Amino acid sequence: MAKTIKQIAALFCIELIILLPVYFASGLTISNIGVNGITDSSAAISWATDEDSDSKVYYGKTSLLGYEEANDTLALSHILAITNLTGGTLYYYIAASCNANNNCTNSTMESFATIDSEPPFINIEIPSYYNGEKIDLEGATEAGSVVRVYIDGELKRQLIADVSGNFVFYDIELGSHGA
Repeated sequence: MAKTIKQIAALFCIELIILLPVYFASGLTISNIGVNGITDSSAAISWATDEDSDSKVYYGKTSLLGYEEANDTLALSHILAITNLTGGTLYYYIAASCNANNNCTNSTMESFATIDSEPPFINIEIPSYYNGEKIDLEGATEAGSVVRVYIDGELKRQLIADVSGNFVFYDIELGSHGA
């Protein structure tokens, strides 16, 4: 009889385990993160989730972020435009989503740079008259800019301005007839 009770108890436990509702924790995932349409003042962050979820982007000029853009509409494909950015600036961002059950996930931190659409300034003094076959030219512009010297439509030299924006061209040949 003891054996029968053990068998009945074992069958009851097995049946109980089979009949219990099973809940799986949702593992919301983010994939295909990208940045599109980068301009000097805006960018669009896009990503996909494996479940319908909302959309948030945390962003800023440092890894501390500080700004947020959001859309509460639940979707599998996400895109958020961030605006009022500064041209020629590196931005950091994290894409984030939460599903209807409030299971949330974040992407890893990524970065992008906005376009610097403003042409660089150039500060140089070139004499109106010069009596010589060679001339030195020096000036300043935006750091990292490519500076080119053309004489009578012909490229004579080019260089990249230093980290302070300074440049110097030595002994630029003016040709046989001077300047």
